[in-house]
Amino acid sequence: MKRKQIFNSVLFVIIIYNLSLLYSCSGCSNKKTPKPSAEINVNNPNLWTGTKAEKYSNNQMAQAISADAAIVVDRSTGKILFEKNADRMEYPASMTKMMTCILAIESGKLDSIVTISANASAASDTYLTRGDRILLSNLLYMLMLSSNNGSAVAIADYLSTPSENFMQMMNQKAKALGMYHTHFITPNGMHHPNHFSTARDMATLASYCMRNPQFKEYVATKQKRITYKYPAGKNIHCYNENKLLDLYDGVNGIKTGFTDIAKGCLTTSYDRNGARLIVVVMHSRKGQLRFYDTMKLLDWTLHKS
Repeated sequence: MKRKQIFNSVLFVIIIYNLSLLYSCSGCSNKKTPKPSAEINVNNPNLWTGTKAEKYSNNQMAQAISADAAIVVDRSTGKILFEKNADRMEYPASMTKMMTCILAIESGKLDSIVTISANASAASDTYLTRGDRILLSNLLYMLMLSSNNGSAVAIADYLSTPSENFMQMMNQKAKALGMYHTHFITPNGMHHPNHFSTARDMATLASYCMRNPQFKEYVATKQKRITYKYPAGKNIHCYNENKLLDLYDGVNGIKTGFTDIAKGCLTTSYDRNGARLIVVVMHSRKGQLRFYDTMKLLDWTLHKS
């Protein structure tokens, strides 16, 4: 009997001792590694709704977005309001089409009729057929709304000259704008290892483009029916892939982008109540997260100001 009592007493002491150790270690662990706030849980972007975005620092915001690279620029002053790896080389995907669009506008040939080449009709994600004839201005709606890859090739073919091809024009324009970490290989952003840019350079391009009234009209258009010049009666309805035009008041452009390697990309223009912002996110982990990342950055920037 005594032996059993002694055993129970020793067992009780051991249990109490272990519990004290567990409590002590648990307290230390909580102090060293606090549980992350649900408000910046990238895996559940919906939790961002209603949070006080202004309380986060630049570093916390960098962790809160899934994009590998991002930047927010005040378009009125050029001031950088946020940046995350803004000079890291990334693939711009279809954000490339901003350059294609602005060069086409500045060519002064928007009323010209473009004949679709075999090269353009063979592009991925296009509804163009060899021999179709379309106004250059309408090709730009197809380019910037539905991100038609064939229209970019058609524009490049049409505007190239014997002395200067369109890729040379794109890279010369980039250099003139101060986009020193950008190199274009294609007019539509289809992946190529030597076709690259940075969030900062894309913001520079976007800021320049948004000074052009015609460009602003294209990127703010939500849908457009395009009528071909030939064949007679052929038309196509284009819908803008930029979801933020409907989801976020004040957004008036600009361009989405996605490839399997570039991941989700988005350049956004915001213009409301005196705030004029450019937001660029590149390589968001999933395609749809580019929209959530941008909304987070807009919320955070606007709450801070």
